[in-house]
Amino acid sequence: MNTESIIFKNKSGFPIIVCTWIKKSEGLSETKDVYVKDNEEVSLISSTGEWYLETMFEDYKDIHLWESHGYKICEVGKFRSKPCASNNYSWMYHEDFNAVHNNGTITFTCNKLI
Repeated sequence: MNTESIIFKNKSGFPIIVCTWIKKSEGLSETKDVYVKDNEEVSLISSTGEWYLETMFEDYKDIHLWESHGYKICEVGKFRSKPCASNNYSWMYHEDFNAVHNNGTITFTCNKLI
């Protein structure tokens, strides 16, 4: 099974959940959620080379932190290990957030001061 890997750095000021697809066997995949604290760096793998950023937290303090800054619990964006046809590595669904690719590392940031 082919897998892609990437380093993810969270410099946003918020915790985030990174969701990845992992192929278990032919025709069977599962998603895995990785909780990443602010200022944490993790190594991620994916069978698709894509990862999704979301805020579906179980801990109320994480939910409250996002909501207290005006953000809703939602999908934040996605990023890839290789660029798509338009040469983009990431897509954010809110203009306050960025995920920038540089030499196999994605750095997730927030433009809004918290």
